[in-house]
Amino acid sequence: MLKIIRKWLKKPESRLMSSETFPFWNTNWGGVSTSGKSVNRENALSLPAVWMAVRMISADVAKLRLNLFKTDADSNESEVYTRNPAQYLVSREPNEEQTARQFWRQLMGDALLFNNAYAFIGRDLAGRPRDLLPLLPDRTYPWRTVDGRLVYKTMTNSSQFILDPYDVLHIRGMMLTNPNAGQVDFLYYAREAIGLGLSAQDFESAFFRNGMRSTGILNIPDNMTETAGDNLAQSFRKQYENRESWFKALVLREGATFSSIADQSMKDSETHQLREDQVREVARLFIMPPSKLGLEDSVSYNSKADDNRQYYETTLAPWLDMICDECGFKLLLPGERKSMLYEFRHDVVDLLRQDVNARYQAYAVGIQNKFLLPSEVREMEDLTYVPKLDDMILNPQPLLMQPKDEDEDEKEDDPKEEEVEEEVEEDRKYGYNEDRDKWLMENRDKYTLQKLANKLIEMESETDWVPIGMAGIQKAVKRYKAYQNNKVAVVST
Repeated sequence: MLKIIRKWLKKPESRLMSSETFPFWNTNWGGVSTSGKSVNRENALSLPAVWMAVRMISADVAKLRLNLFKTDADSNESEVYTRNPAQYLVSREPNEEQTARQFWRQLMGDALLFNNAYAFIGRDLAGRPRDLLPLLPDRTYPWRTVDGRLVYKTMTNSSQFILDPYDVLHIRGMMLTNPNAGQVDFLYYAREAIGLGLSAQDFESAFFRNGMRSTGILNIPDNMTETAGDNLAQSFRKQYENRESWFKALVLREGATFSSIADQSMKDSETHQLREDQVREVARLFIMPPSKLGLEDSVSYNSKADDNRQYYETTLAPWLDMICDECGFKLLLPGERKSMLYEFRHDVVDLLRQDVNARYQAYAVGIQNKFLLPSEVREMEDLTYVPKLDDMILNPQPLLMQPKDEDEDEKEDDPKEEEVEEEVEEDRKYGYNEDRDKWLMENRDKYTLQKLANKLIEMESETDWVPIGMAGIQKAVKRYKAYQNNKVAVVST
């Protein structure tokens, strides 16, 4: 059966069926609004605000790459898990005819207009996902059987199929508790707002089509015959409604008169304000800032980053969370789900990216407080990898282990007098050993600090010198020189 479904889904005629050929579901999506406009998917998109909203949201969701992350149980670090076939399907190629961005954009377009989007999950013998094929949203729906089991019904090429819910990727919009498995017709509930916008659009088009002339009554004299009256009316329409006669003086003969019924301008009818109000209504329907639909007088934010964050949190995040949850539920095996080590996440860094100065300040704070590494910052900025860039932070070297400064001897030979007296007194108090420190000074250029420390341990039984570590050796040599300088100063005095 799976091969049959996959075969018919690829046939063009399976997407060109009329509503009448779909018997088991009400395909009259939308409805007639009070303004008299019938609202369905096709004419809803003819309203520019609806087209722009669907186009923008579907494109923005599609461009945020979806990845499968696996968390290491020991280190608690997560990375993209490329060994799972679901990662390739959601981020690269869900089927042989679509890229991932094309697939997600199509599904989001369906979800925005039908409140639901569906894709059939083809699986291999091990149960892992092999491909994702979009299903027709107006011919697919969830259904409860008599025994309460959830299934999905779909139709392609006049053939009805019943699918296991585990094999259908279902991106849900708003859901309600009702017998029909929570189905909500978005266009039906939005028909008044969209229908009013379409009516205002048609009114303006008709107004300009008639040369901005309003309707009225043509009065024909009583003594005129019926034939003459018809000829006069026909001549009047030809002159009044002809594009070539727009803005020209109207001449009536035979005593006929014309009375305007609605002599008002477009400004008087306030259709322009009405159309702007409908743009705001469409923005409310799709829960997005009106500024995204081109209204300059809407609430503004301090920066583009703030505007994008508001757009992300109110408009995109609910859809992104729904997609991630559904992929985790349907594309992972039961054992993978129960391990809680796998998670689908969208990359939203570019969407929430701040301006250059704000980003660099944030990076500096992160590196200074050691929750960001320079290499991570370069990766977020799409810069090339630099080897050993993080060594100074991951493996900080003690000051005494750093390369010796060329001017170090000069600085050591000229200590402050107060510091020398404190160091000499500390040496005397804590076991200053002149012979040991003299030997260390004479041999410090021959051996490394580690070898000097090891030799002190070997010579302890012969010399009774107290072994000290590498930092202590540096300190002992410095203090020995200061002590000798102090003795010379005392003798000279």
